[in-house]
Amino acid sequence: MQFVLLEDDPGQSDWLIDDLRSRSPKVDIQLLTSEHEFRSALDSFRGSQPDLFILDVMVRWTKPEPNMELPSADAGKEKYFRAGVRCAELLRREGFSTPIILYTILENVDIHEDLERLRAASDNIVYIRKESTSEELLRQIREKVKAVT
Repeated sequence: MQFVLLEDDPGQSDWLIDDLRSRSPKVDIQLLTSEHEFRSALDSFRGSQPDLFILDVMVRWTKPEPNMELPSADAGKEKYFRAGVRCAELLRREGFSTPIILYTILENVDIHEDLERLRAASDNIVYIRKESTSEELLRQIREKVKAVT
């Protein structure tokens, strides 16, 4: 089982990875911490398609460095507020039907239009607010993984 986690907050990614691995030691979790890393890994997803994508919505373009790559035009326009949404849209444009969980601090009302647009293209997308209990996230992970296995 292979998951991709897009999360730039170590406090969030560490507990989630530890929890998932303790419940399912065979799960392989690829942690990506920026939109740039995600886009760079897209070709590798084609070679070994993950079973699930868990995407934070508010993720930086890249780690700040002196010679960092500049954001794409769409990332530069919306900045980090919609990085996870852009990554989900990219997956669907590229033909991936893999389940996606958008796991974010944003309220549903804040990304309602984005969710409607994504769900119009695919019903395999779930929104979970980070304020929800971890059990809700883990329940959705189990449900989505069951659907593809």
